[in-house]
Amino acid sequence: DDPWIQPGAHGNGQHPRDTIGYLESWKKMIPEGMGVNYYDVSIGRIESSDNDILTYNVNEIGSVEGIADIELGDRVIKRGRTTRKTIGRVTAVAVRTYVAYQGITCAFEDQVEVTGIPREVPFSLAGDSGSCVFEEESPYRIKGQLFAGGEDSDGIDRTIVSPIRRIIDDFNLDL
Repeated sequence: DDPWIQPGAHGNGQHPRDTIGYLESWKKMIPEGMGVNYYDVSIGRIESSDNDILTYNVNEIGSVEGIADIELGDRVIKRGRTTRKTIGRVTAVAVRTYVAYQGITCAFEDQVEVTGIPREVPFSLAGDSGSCVFEEESPYRIKGQLFAGGEDSDGIDRTIVSPIRRIIDDFNLDL
C-alpha cells in the first residue's frame, strides 16, 4: 500500500511518522484521443487516531456538512497547502481542458473554472492540488476538488475544479 502522509513530503512529512492512511483506489488517466477524463483523484483509507483528521473539519474553514452542486457565479472557498484559505468565483462550467502528465496529454470534460477574488489574487498555486472546494458560507458543503490551474495570456490565474458529485458517485463514497 502507498502511504498517505500529512503534512505531505513537500511539507517535510515522513513515512511512517506522519502516515494518516493508505491509497485505496483511483482511476487511471486516459490519454487524449483514447477517451476523456472527468477528474484526477485518488481515494485513501484513513488509519489515524488524530481527531482533526477523523472529523469533517478543515483548518481555517470549519465543519464540512455534505456536498452541493457547483454552478456558474458561485462564490467558493478552499484551504490549500500553498495559498492556504482563498475565496474565488466560478467563472465557467462544462469546461474542456487539457493537462499533461509526464509528457502525455489528457483531456478533461465537464470541469469548472474558478478565479480568485479579487481576480488578481490566485485562487490556487502549485501545491494546492487535491484541495476540496466548498461553499463560501456555512454549512461548507463540498462542491469540487481542485486539480489544475495556471495563468492565462492575460495574467489571470484560472483554477480547474472537478465537480464533486461525479467523484462521489463513481467511487461510491458516503459523506
